[in-house]
Amino acid sequence: MNKIIFHKNCIQHEAVAKVKRMLNKIKKDFGGFQGIFYCSIQLTGVNDIDRKEIKSHIEKHLRNLKKKIDKQLLQNETFVSGEINEDYEEGFYIPPFTEELNLIESLNKVSSYIQNNYPEIKTKQSEFIFTKNTSEEKFNEAKLHFQNNPIIGFSQEYFAVLENGENKKLYPFTFSSYDLIDAKSIRCVFL
Repeated sequence: MNKIIFHKNCIQHEAVAKVKRMLNKIKKDFGGFQGIFYCSIQLTGVNDIDRKEIKSHIEKHLRNLKKKIDKQLLQNETFVSGEINEDYEEGFYIPPFTEELNLIESLNKVSSYIQNNYPEIKTKQSEFIFTKNTSEEKFNEAKLHFQNNPIIGFSQEYFAVLENGENKKLYPFTFSSYDLIDAKSIRCVFL
């Protein structure tokens, strides 16, 4: 099932609306019951995120095209590994290649449009200053604060701001109270 929608926190601008129209046209041209284009895309309005999503579809279709070409070339080999090719067929059937190439070209146009027309989005910052002293208390305080005040944005990165003014990046999978021993606050940078 093809689904092209705006993310619930999408940064709305004219370019993201046009990208959605472009993708819906591609869906109409190459999707459908017997089509070759299936996707589930949530547009964010952020250049890097949307381009990465489109790039993954381009790469998927390029790999698929490569498999089709390799299969076609193998069918036209009389001998494979010194033995007679059981699947030998002379001649090439090209239409599936052209359809896949047209789809790839259309997706690449969308990617180029995103790169050239999306507005640059400035990063935002939010900082939470600790009121507690021990690292365990800081950890619980930060956890409670971010549960009650979730940050809405894309590409969130968290940093512990240390007493000496340095920033220490916090990684979600390994984050613990140990990371907050010398911290005076937590800063979140996001789009």
